[in-house]
Amino acid sequence: MLGYYLMAARGLPGGAAVFFGQEGGWLGWLFWAASSMILAAPFVWLHRWRGYGFVGALVLVALPPLGFVGWCNPLTVAGLLFPGAGIYGLILTMGCMFLLAHRLADRGWLSCQIQLLFAVLVFSSAVNLAYIGSQERAGEVDTSWLGIDTVFSALRSGVEVGGADIEGQVDALARLEWVQRFMETIPAGATAILPETVLGRFSPIAESFLSSSEQGLRARGAGIFIGAEMPQKDGRYVNAMIGIGYAEEPILLAQSVPVPVSMWKPFTGTGAAPDLLGDHGVRQVGDRRIGVLICYEQMLPWVMLLRGVAAPDLVLSVKNVWWARGTSIPAIQEQSVSLFARLFGWKVISATNT
Repeated sequence: MLGYYLMAARGLPGGAAVFFGQEGGWLGWLFWAASSMILAAPFVWLHRWRGYGFVGALVLVALPPLGFVGWCNPLTVAGLLFPGAGIYGLILTMGCMFLLAHRLADRGWLSCQIQLLFAVLVFSSAVNLAYIGSQERAGEVDTSWLGIDTVFSALRSGVEVGGADIEGQVDALARLEWVQRFMETIPAGATAILPETVLGRFSPIAESFLSSSEQGLRARGAGIFIGAEMPQKDGRYVNAMIGIGYAEEPILLAQSVPVPVSMWKPFTGTGAAPDLLGDHGVRQVGDRRIGVLICYEQMLPWVMLLRGVAAPDLVLSVKNVWWARGTSIPAIQEQSVSLFARLFGWKVISATNT
């Protein structure tokens, strides 16, 4: 499994070199190697118990604490095999993997494997056909929800209008003005989705700057969700999507698991505050339950499970991946969201900054 995880996270070193600069590129190599070895370790420790050990290792790397770095879990394939089956699809997938691993060392294992794979193929095909039929009857996502992609290079965390970083302030003010102009173009009755971090820190200055445009949104019955960082009293911030135009106070959809080390810094009192149980990852907006998947957590089965249990009607999949251009990371995120959306039957609206 070490080779599997090394290949799955192969985009980390290149992405870290862009994000931290060449002098910090070694962090990417270290994180890539260390996380891959940590995720592979349970499969080594438990291999003697064959099927039980393999399934146990899958669960260990999906749930906290290993689940906080448990990207690219093989259980993601449940969305391909058993779409629409939700938690039961995960259980069926674990059952299939248990049988495959448990019979691997038996005499005549090849014949058993072929028979099992054939049975899974037949059953999975039936489930997929039923899922396709249900999707056709359900129809498409409401076209009044608009996912907007942006191209803001070097879009970093921790920058706010009125802050000490002069260069960052200039960029933040330019984005704020762009957001204000964009809000004025949102059609009546529509909701626009902008990517992670576009607004930067949601300071009182930013809030007052957008207040006039917010009034225009309400008058048109429109709204917007924007990636922003909400400052907390303890000095940390919440990486979130904020909904403007729906109520007097912004609606907050929080990231459950920020990126460890670079954003989430346990025991330091700084950085992004996690929402490990997903209490603020799903909110009622009008007649819909809206969930969010923000960047890093799109690769984590733990967060996908939290959203699946909450049963949102619509999921906002947003990310800021300017630093990962040319790597495998954005494609892995999209595939992971797509498969879990199939598993739980979500409608998804995406917005990406590259």
